[in-house]
Amino acid sequence: MSRETTMIKRRLSSLQSQLISLLLALITVVWLVIIALVWRDASHEVDEILDSHLAQAASLLVVQQAQDLSEQERALDTPLLHHYAPRVMFQVFHEGRLSLRSANAPHTALIALTPNTLTGYQTLRFQDDDWRVFLTQGAEQDVTVLVAEKQSARLDVLNAVMRSMAAPMLLALPLLALCIWWAVRRGLTPLVKLSQLLQSKPAGDLELIQIDHHTKELQALIDSLNQLLQANASLLVAEKSFTANAAHELRTPIAAIRMQAQVASQANEQEQQQALGNMLIACDRANRTIEQLLTLARLDQSTALQTETVDLAELTRQIMSDLAVKSISKRQSISFDVKQDIEGAQDFSTKANATLIGVLLRNLIDNAIRYCPESANIELSLYREHGTVVLQIADDGPGLSDQAMQKLGERFFRVLGTHESGSGLGWSIIKRIAEVSNITVHTSHSSAQGGLTVQLVFSEEDPEHAFQ
Repeated sequence: MSRETTMIKRRLSSLQSQLISLLLALITVVWLVIIALVWRDASHEVDEILDSHLAQAASLLVVQQAQDLSEQERALDTPLLHHYAPRVMFQVFHEGRLSLRSANAPHTALIALTPNTLTGYQTLRFQDDDWRVFLTQGAEQDVTVLVAEKQSARLDVLNAVMRSMAAPMLLALPLLALCIWWAVRRGLTPLVKLSQLLQSKPAGDLELIQIDHHTKELQALIDSLNQLLQANASLLVAEKSFTANAAHELRTPIAAIRMQAQVASQANEQEQQQALGNMLIACDRANRTIEQLLTLARLDQSTALQTETVDLAELTRQIMSDLAVKSISKRQSISFDVKQDIEGAQDFSTKANATLIGVLLRNLIDNAIRYCPESANIELSLYREHGTVVLQIADDGPGLSDQAMQKLGERFFRVLGTHESGSGLGWSIIKRIAEVSNITVHTSHSSAQGGLTVQLVFSEEDPEHAFQ
């Protein structure tokens, strides 16, 4: 393990700790918001309740004063009978004169009494304290009552209410933290099992992951891991296949080269020249085999192709020109007919990978040239059928049996009785390119010429069978 990997691991924190910390922080913030809202609502309710008590007390004083007044009035001071009494005071005035007050009330009116003085609630500053005052008058407006209460007393009531609410919430926080820890730990159990399973898998174990769980998010992760394992398994199979194929196919040309080298070392000059010529043929065969094996390996590993607009007519003419020397050496006749559609157009473009289509066409045309006898006729035609582009290659060669046609595309399959050298990989390459390029390949007996007919149907949709 590298030093950088070790440092990264040290910086990583526990997902469980992060979730628990985040949930506790969020719950704490929510609780603080709730406490603030409760404080606001409770303060409003307490003010309304205590204001109503002030109004009731003032009304009682008005009624009592109206009953107790006599012709000779005298001011009375009521003693403080309770330790909460200093927080409340009252004054009673009859016709503007103080007739009754609490011991802590001043001799002058808390609020200046004038004919325009309004009844109701007011807040004023008295003796370095804020007081809530309620003023009311009797039915004849000769009796005026003022009842006042300290604002600090109301705050004490509100604090007591909030303490009674906040204490259980704070005491419940550790219990809630324990519940959150248990819930997060239980929820992450499948993830822990997955981690343990991955750590216990051997390096070469590409079996799909299966864990008993019921979470969509974890299933998405498992699906992604399984896709990665399947891709790695496919690459491993392709690598093993390439190694086996290379060992199988290169054994023969290498043995032939070795044998010809031994002959050349012990032969005269004419035999040496012939042996060297055979060595060159064997080298060419080995080189062709290696190129085909590499092509198959690239096709087996390809997952997504880069496509472009390919002019099939132009590409076919180019490949025919490249292979013209081979056909001329065998005095073969190759024709190419590009048929117009109903509207007279000759646009035979398709979306495909130009390199792969070129490899496919080169293999088909090269096979026709190689396996057809001298002076054979090879006809290529390009046309549209039911809206799809079709490229057909027909020859008057020996053709293939029905059994041989069914085996076309199997790796290293070669038709017995042919004199041409080959590795049996050409049709495997054709089949694989057809599969990845959405091309359907049809093989049949040539009705007109008696040989083999190959049709390539370039479909925009995925065919059910890319090789028929």
